Amino acid sequence: FLVKGPSGPLVVPLGSSVVLPCYVDDPLPLQGLKVIWVRTDANTLVHVYQDYE
Repeated sequence: FLVKGPSGPLVVPLGSSVVLPCYVDDPLPLQGLKVIWVRTDANTLVHVYQDYE
């Protein structure tokens, strides 16, 4: 499967909420799926989606 997201960076003011879009091209069970969002400038961890959270 292929995980897809935005084509460019998401820029959001500090303290604001943002939706981190992500989808797969073929439906699959989410159990055991782990998706990690990182900053492109420093590989800094932004968010981890794992076990439906």
